[in-house]
Amino acid sequence: MSKILKAKRLMKRPARLTDRKGRFLSRACLVVGVALSAAACKSTGSEFNVAAHDYRKNHPIIVEEAPAILDVPVARQTAAIDPGLTQAIRLYAEGYKRRHAQVMHILVPSGSGHDAAAVRTARQVTRILNQSGVPTSRIHRRPYRSEGGQDAAPIRLAYHRLAATVDQCGNWPNNLGDTPQNGNWENYGCASQSNLAALVDNPSDLLYPRGSVSGDTARRTRDIDVYRDGNTPATDWGDDDDGFASEVGN
Repeated sequence: MSKILKAKRLMKRPARLTDRKGRFLSRACLVVGVALSAAACKSTGSEFNVAAHDYRKNHPIIVEEAPAILDVPVARQTAAIDPGLTQAIRLYAEGYKRRHAQVMHILVPSGSGHDAAAVRTARQVTRILNQSGVPTSRIHRRPYRSEGGQDAAPIRLAYHRLAATVDQCGNWPNNLGDTPQNGNWENYGCASQSNLAALVDNPSDLLYPRGSVSGDTARRTRDIDVYRDGNTPATDWGDDDDGFASEVGN
């Protein structure tokens, strides 16, 4: 019986070896097939550069010194500056003081045919600037030659301050339909960057953060005293929110 069992075992061994070899071959074929599929799906083009499509790098906001200009029209028959223009000059002076500018330039046109009116208007502008807090020592007035003797040459106010700017938008060198990499176009983000630069009141905020400001010591001491007495320092709005905004429909 033992010889018969050994013979049966020997007869079964080649079958097991064959099964293992078949499994190995099938697994090898599966791996090769997956590798070939991955190779077929791999793109043969250049790699996509994410940094090259960053709109903040393609259209950076540049902070540099630039003139702030206000043109004041000159009329021959007008004796005084109208209230609307006076308000515009005062707001312009407030911007000058807020930005801590050094010199306020007043450029008076010459050779335009209304030199006397221009000088008279320049004196009024100087007076408005003085009333707005711009000292006379900071105001430099000088003439400029108007181009072609034009009658509408204005009085120009100018001072230098930091300004945030972006290069001119509208760069469309390529066809938007031909983008195999599905990347951003050249003009992408230029408008939003320009709007952000125009909205920033103090361009220095784009360069470095502002320093922290100390809190209101008197208010803080009062709130602590109220809290120590067992009360809440929160504002008591009363019962005003219980009223009706309208009686319509009642």
